[in-house]
Amino acid sequence: MIYVREFEFYSSDDYMLAVPCDMSGGTFGATLEEAAESAADWLFETITDHLIANEVVPGGELGHEPVRNGKVIAIVVKYPSERAKRP
Repeated sequence: MIYVREFEFYSSDDYMLAVPCDMSGGTFGATLEEAAESAADWLFETITDHLIANEVVPGGELGHEPVRNGKVIAIVVKYPSERAKRP
């Protein structure tokens, strides 16, 4: 199964922050590329946490506009379907 979530990426204090548009939390990196990779890792772990807790994964709407003068970029992670079926 794939999950697509949009993140807004913007600079702050010499870091590139990655904030999900319709979820709470976020991450960062030294560059846009590092922040995007970190966002993918963050998203995978967040999905794992929600599935382990038998909760619906929040978010998923697309088409967000930047609210912090940044760039909105869709991050996609593939989640192994056999992991999603575990209790």
